[in-house]
Amino acid sequence: MRNIIFISSFDPICNNDIRDFELNNSQDTKFYFCVLLSCLLIALLGGCGKKTGGGAATNSPFGDLDHPNWTHQIIDSQTGTGRGTSIAVDSKGMPHISYLNLSKHELKYATLGGKGWLITTVDSENQRGTSSSLAIDSQDQPHIIYIAFNPTWNRICPYTAHKQSEEWTFKERDSMNMESEDNYTSIVIGDSDYCHFAYYYDSINCLYYGYDYASGSSTILFNDFNVGGKFAVLALDTNNKPHISFYGNGLKHYYRDAGGYKRNEDVVDDPNAGYYSSFALDQNDAPHFAYVDLSTGELKYVKKVESAWAIEVIDDPGTHDGQRTCLALDSSNRPHISYYDANKKSLKYTWHDGTKWVIVEEAPSAGGDIGQYAALALDSSGNAHISHYDAVNQNLLYSKFAH
Repeated sequence: MRNIIFISSFDPICNNDIRDFELNNSQDTKFYFCVLLSCLLIALLGGCGKKTGGGAATNSPFGDLDHPNWTHQIIDSQTGTGRGTSIAVDSKGMPHISYLNLSKHELKYATLGGKGWLITTVDSENQRGTSSSLAIDSQDQPHIIYIAFNPTWNRICPYTAHKQSEEWTFKERDSMNMESEDNYTSIVIGDSDYCHFAYYYDSINCLYYGYDYASGSSTILFNDFNVGGKFAVLALDTNNKPHISFYGNGLKHYYRDAGGYKRNEDVVDDPNAGYYSSFALDQNDAPHFAYVDLSTGELKYVKKVESAWAIEVIDDPGTHDGQRTCLALDSSNRPHISYYDANKKSLKYTWHDGTKWVIVEEAPSAGGDIGQYAALALDSSGNAHISHYDAVNQNLLYSKFAH
């Protein structure tokens, strides 16, 4: 990206240049000439307000804002970027995003710093970067799990990448061969910054869980063969024990209790429930879920009230195609959800304000399609950071809603 210097009549360099021209000795002439020169430079270099974190300038995919609290940016405008996004916010409130460059089959990573978005290619060897999930440790360093093709052994399997001291380190997490790269992964950082992760194995329709510890790492079968594992989301409770939600002919919740014993429960025992699901534990270790009902296309939210599961219908965003829910809880244990409205081809964001659900929308420009693969993270002030995909221009987008 080129650096653009805006010249001002108050800049001594600009004033020196004007003296050389000797058009007029008056200060007014110098002032207007400098303003004109600045305008010409901006016009020639063009598109300053449309520059993105990567790639060429592009027309804005965003339409009129329905709320003044929205801000947005194009992060990566290289064609084919932005699918399968995952987002996390560090201790300074800065977003970190992992995503796929489909045209090159690369795992990409973007983070916002003092000088704007910094974009890095994490892994570009063969087919890399699908189904990524990202988490930030206590040192604000990223950890990513993703699915990749290993050409040496001719197999598809999960990998993790960890950035430390500006270098990425990689680890193959399982040697069994998957049928497809389009599987589901989830990663969180636990006590002592050890990595915990989960992934779906489509070959045997089950869920695996892995974790690091001081002397190594382990990976175990978390449920059973042919139980399911699509849309897997991992969370750790206050005892550092794993909980995973997933789809298995309904919405399911498997976990380890305080003693380490295996537990499971059917949250919604309905084959139409649990698609595009997301999950979080609150400060009391109570589970919260969001998902799309395939029979109605409705966005639903579930939590346990006393001893029973309570289901709320939040919105009817249309058909389930291209949808994805992402649930996060704020410091008051109130749910926030990002999702895609397939009817309006727009990004939607909703939260519970203590009495009701509030829904805001970020609409696309005419003929546009934004909001797919939406991923959500909240900062310490409760502001929503959302990464998502521009399906028309095939770009990575970022939207922020300030509370």
